[in-house]
Parts: sequence; C-alpha cells; structure tokens
Amino acid sequence: MIQKTNNYEIFSFLQNNRGIAKTRLQSMVKSINENGYFMSRPIIVTPAMQIIDGQSRFLALKQLNMEIPYCIETANPTKLMFTLNEIQSQWQFIDYIKAHAIAGSKFYKKVLEISEIKSLQASNALIIVAGTKIKGNIVKKGVELPINTEYDKIVNYLIQCSQYLPYWKNNTFVFAIVNLFKKTNEAQRKLILKKIPSLPQQITITDYMFVFENILNKYKKQDSLKIKL
Repeated sequence: MIQKTNNYEIFSFLQNNRGIAKTRLQSMVKSINENGYFMSRPIIVTPAMQIIDGQSRFLALKQLNMEIPYCIETANPTKLMFTLNEIQSQWQFIDYIKAHAIAGSKFYKKVLEISEIKSLQASNALIIVAGTKIKGNIVKKGVELPINTEYDKIVNYLIQCSQYLPYWKNNTFVFAIVNLFKKTNEAQRKLILKKIPSLPQQITITDYMFVFENILNKYKKQDSLKIKL
C-alpha cells in the first residue's frame, strides 16, 4: 500500500546501500521540477523507515519540498536492495563490495582497502585478496572467501612495478603477479623485479609466465636446474 508524507525526518538510509551520484540527483531534481513526479512510483522502505530503494528520488523530492510516496516492505532489506538494483540500474563490483564490507565481511573489507591503494581497482583487488579470479555471482552473493596470506607482499610488489610499467594495473598483469607468488620464492621474485623495467606488455597470463620463466632460467644450461612456471 502506497502512503504519503511530508515528514522527511522519519526516513533514514541503509548503511550498506550504494552512495548517491550527485549528477544523477541533479538531473532528477530538474526532471521532477519540469515534468512532475509519478506518485505511483513510491520509494521502498523497511518497517523502521530505512530506504531500500529510491534514495535519489527521496532526496530530489525533499529538495523540492514535495510529498514523499512510500511503501513499507518486510522482506530482507539487503537481499531486496540487491534484487531491485539488478533489475534497475545495475550495480558495479565496487557497489557490492562496499555493501558487503559495511555489513561486516572481513574478506570484502580487505578488498575495499586494497582497491583504494593507488586506485588499484576493485577487479584487481579481488584477484589479489582471493589469490585467484572469482566469478561475479560470488561477489553479488557476498560469499565469504579466505583471504590470501600473500596479499600485502603482492601489493608492494605491484607498487614497485608501477615505477617502470604504465600497464601495472592491467588485469592480466596483476593476475600474472598473483600466480608468480604461488610458484616462486622471494629470491626468484627479486630477480624478476630487476628485469621489470624492460618487460614488454604481454597479451595473456601464459605469456607473462613464459617471460618470467625465461628470466629465471637465463643462465641455467642443465634442464634439471630449470624452473617451470
């Protein structure tokens, strides 16, 4: 049932909902001011009046001092929030990560933290913290994954690479470095780092691993001593 009110103070935002895009809010205010608002499209709130869907609409109507149409929904607010945003404006990886982090996930808190280091990007942070690539539906569901114990060393290694490689944030390169940490020791990685300034960008992870392998095996004549990555 749709209800209406001018009492803006009774509403609050869900902490793990995504942030407000200022440009979208400004466009919405302009549109409502020029064309009016369809009161049949209410914002959706919890019984505690927390906004599940319609944050921007609420702020636009409030800014215009207009009545707020709302509908109370008793379903799980986080699940409903994700569902509604799936069928409307689709969330990005970072939106889900922030929501899960605020909800208390240690894994996604770490992903968020890593993504903010030199703007490393959410997709790269996910690979680093998980130690592998993970599917999008896992992120959407907020599956709690084990944290890769090498994440800090990997980030530091990438930052060292960033001094020489303009493509150091490339997803393929980041994944190659994560794989490198699985298959080499610290001394071997230091040797590769010395050659990083002259490393050309590769197309696939396999290409990078082949280049790393050649660096490590350059002076090894016996096959039994050669390292296979």
